[in-house]
Amino acid sequence: MNFRLILLTTGILTASALSGCSRDELAPWGFPKQIGFNCTDFTSGVVGRPYEFDLNTLVNGGQAPFTFEVSELPAGLTLDADTGIISGTPTAEGTVSDITVTVTDAAGESRTFEACGNISIDPPEAADCRSDIEGSIPDGFVGFEYTWNVSFNAGPAPYTWAANGLPEGLTLTVNDADSSKAVISGVPTAAGNFNVELVVTDQAGTPTSTNCGELIIYDPVQVDHANLFADVGGCIQVGDGDYDSLADLFNQGILGGNEALPITCEHRPGRGNGTANWDKDEATPDTVPPGITLNTDSCSTGGTVSSNLAYGIYGFITTFSQSTEASTANAYVPYCAGQMTQAPNAYDITREDMGDPATFLPGVQQLGPGDPVSYGDSTLPDPKVTVASGSCGSPTCYYAFVFSYNTLSGDASVSANKNAKYPDMGFEGFTHGINFDDANPDLLARFAKRAWITNITFDYCVAGNTADCGNDLPQSESAQRAELIRANGDGSTYYFSLVLLPTN
Repeated sequence: MNFRLILLTTGILTASALSGCSRDELAPWGFPKQIGFNCTDFTSGVVGRPYEFDLNTLVNGGQAPFTFEVSELPAGLTLDADTGIISGTPTAEGTVSDITVTVTDAAGESRTFEACGNISIDPPEAADCRSDIEGSIPDGFVGFEYTWNVSFNAGPAPYTWAANGLPEGLTLTVNDADSSKAVISGVPTAAGNFNVELVVTDQAGTPTSTNCGELIIYDPVQVDHANLFADVGGCIQVGDGDYDSLADLFNQGILGGNEALPITCEHRPGRGNGTANWDKDEATPDTVPPGITLNTDSCSTGGTVSSNLAYGIYGFITTFSQSTEASTANAYVPYCAGQMTQAPNAYDITREDMGDPATFLPGVQQLGPGDPVSYGDSTLPDPKVTVASGSCGSPTCYYAFVFSYNTLSGDASVSANKNAKYPDMGFEGFTHGINFDDANPDLLARFAKRAWITNITFDYCVAGNTADCGNDLPQSESAQRAELIRANGDGSTYYFSLVLLPTN
């Protein structure tokens, strides 16, 4: 029997081979995705400023274009159903909550979305013109500088500003470099209550009005210079109980004005206020004469001038102030105090004004508006200071003196003319005048409405030779002459204060 190799093969029968032909049936078109809506809070708005929001931006799915309905909108806003644009100008602040939106697409499919978001309307945008402390635009004072910065930053710049209700004397000025900033400034001319409104218009022409509140212009604390001159000769003597405190000054008619705002008091350093560098330390501030005190609670000035200082009459200013954030009113009251203790071997020094004793009284001049300072008469002389040294112990006596002063203007002229020995026959001492002149217009304008003070210190020397008092030195050696006078004058000095008062 012959065997043959038989190769067996295997195969896989496909379904088609078993059951015939088949094919997939495909739909001829696809159905659109269901309408969806991104429920979220809508853009917030601001009262008085245009608002716009497009509902289409929240739709997904469906077939455009869409139409819309909403359940409720803030006052001043409307919906264009065909475009989906919510627009208008909100008229009231607040929030409309849980807005229901119905969306219908181009195929007529409609879907409603409930509690789908809020629209919040913020308060009207406003210029920043109110003080956080005072709650409204800050108050001011008649006759005193007022400055208050305001700003606005909403809507497209640049801005155009207008102000309504400002008191006479105040104006609104816009910053040239930045129209978002402006300043209300000037000097109010009359007291009263003023409702101030700012209107700022942006580049798009949208105006924004801001009520800045009530601006009160007060009559400030002020000095009645006529009463001051008539009652106390122009300068209150320290320790006078009738004029001791702030209450006394109001009761006596020296101070007047509105007491509604707090009044503070201080001895403020500065020329014209009678302060000086008494301790010779440049690192410390100038003060009134050492020994003088001020109770800032009652504004009572007291104490006595230190005996370490020169013999004479010291004038200084107490400053009374009322302040707001935009303005400060100051009233300047002159006080005087004598230092009546001389050095043990000092010459006897006295002063007369118009023949009356005045050693411990200040000089006083009243100035009308624009009047120059012109104090003293050198021909008499008046006032006249007498320095009685007795005898110099020599057949021939020589005298010399030097003076220093603190004036406010470089144009000031101070002299001791005229001076002469007395009596005509013999020698018992000498006399001299006191003269002070200043016509600087800037100085006079700066101090036109307030009291101010200048001080002059005289140092004297009498000797029986030309060397001790520097009489043999030329005028060019003034510093050396002054050193000799102070060294050899036995501590003979006189401190003089001149009070300048405006006429009311």
